Amino acid sequence: MYTAQITGPRTIEYKEVPMPEIKEGEALIRVKAAGLCGSDMHKFNSHSMPNMPTNIYGHEISGVVEEISTSLSGFELGDRVVVKPILHCDSCEPCEEGAYQFCEDGGSIGKTVQGGFADYVAVPTSNLYRLNPDVPFDVASLADPLAVAVHNFNKLREIDTDDSVAIIGDGAIGLLSAYVAKQFGYSDITVFGKHKSNLAIAKELGADTFYLASGDVDISQHDFSNSKKIVIESVGGEQSQSMKMAVDLAARQGEVVFAGVFPPQYVVNYAMRDQGWKELSITGSNSFQMHKGKDEFETAVEMINRDSQTLEQIVSHKFPLSQITQAVDSMNNKGEKGVVKIVLEPSE
Repeated sequence: MYTAQITGPRTIEYKEVPMPEIKEGEALIRVKAAGLCGSDMHKFNSHSMPNMPTNIYGHEISGVVEEISTSLSGFELGDRVVVKPILHCDSCEPCEEGAYQFCEDGGSIGKTVQGGFADYVAVPTSNLYRLNPDVPFDVASLADPLAVAVHNFNKLREIDTDDSVAIIGDGAIGLLSAYVAKQFGYSDITVFGKHKSNLAIAKELGADTFYLASGDVDISQHDFSNSKKIVIESVGGEQSQSMKMAVDLAARQGEVVFAGVFPPQYVVNYAMRDQGWKELSITGSNSFQMHKGKDEFETAVEMINRDSQTLEQIVSHKFPLSQITQAVDSMNNKGEKGVVKIVLEPSE
């Protein structure tokens, strides 16, 4: 089979490797779509070779069951599926608490084991979720970032749909957070973004207001300052403006969720005074987990099975897996290229 793998700093090759062999409890999935995530980009853009157990990334995977090790899994050959990437033991303390993203004996497809930037991938059958026949594979690959957006709101003290919501960032996580806010019943949703082309998408997904920001934004000059009970920061990266903006936006006794992915060891500077003076509740958000007895990833898959036509707007670009270098270049120039979400499709 063919894979796209990192072979050196900022070097990606499309090359042939042996097919993976499945173990007991696993299935072989013929990959139909694999999303290109910001966390993948951190590794692809690293000036040093990432120190990881696999050099084949890709954790946003959908495809077809090609081979299966047991008849007791509930899946059959040819089933259309989406893959939950987090591997967990279900027996350690974090898993028993439902926070399987912190599993003490876990891992992740595309990080600790071979990922989906390949024709085939071996995964535990317990990580498979069935897709409806009418769901396109590229839309199905959004299950992971959509589950992240679900987790953003489940991190709140409570769901009060009368609260106003601000989402900073109009990338995939930001736009999907707007969608989840609408699905959860919020009616006052503002997205702050830098890409005019995303205005229509944001409103279709659920945003009531889209504020186009450019350069440094002084929100005190607008009616938004100190007005939002819930603020989701989804930008991340090597910058601190979005974190400062989140604190500025938040109303007294509001909640701020930092969902953006920042580089390792990156130190963010923002003023602490308003955090204390306004009595803000600030929390991080990492992946997804169980919530009130239900897997947030399952919640995301249900949304996709129910409403794939709305969510398909998120997928802005598709590339054959063999053109991964072009895909990475487009992601690195997403503003210029109009990129929201890139999905890679194996050549088979």
